[in-house]
Amino acid sequence: MPGTEVKLIAKDGHALAPGETGELCIRGPQVMQGYWHRPKETTEVLCASGWLKTGDMAYVDTDGYLHIADRIADYKARKSVAYIAIHSGGVIPE
Repeated sequence: MPGTEVKLIAKDGHALAPGETGELCIRGPQVMQGYWHRPKETTEVLCASGWLKTGDMAYVDTDGYLHIADRIADYKARKSVAYIAIHSGGVIPE
């Protein structure tokens, strides 16, 4: 979409290089300005510079294509074992 920027960030907020997986962030004229009357939730997902944290884990391949790998909210760590939540409420060991 014209005017749309995409970047991937690490947990500490620094931008990642192609091939590295991180949180997908977007910025552009179609991105919301915030949640209606919910400033706390807005600051959790929207940076002052206009970048929206989507909650998606993604990476860019060597050809420049963006791939969605996972949802951050679906990933849970329990006692050094990674689990992915499934819709039925159960978990599958990763």
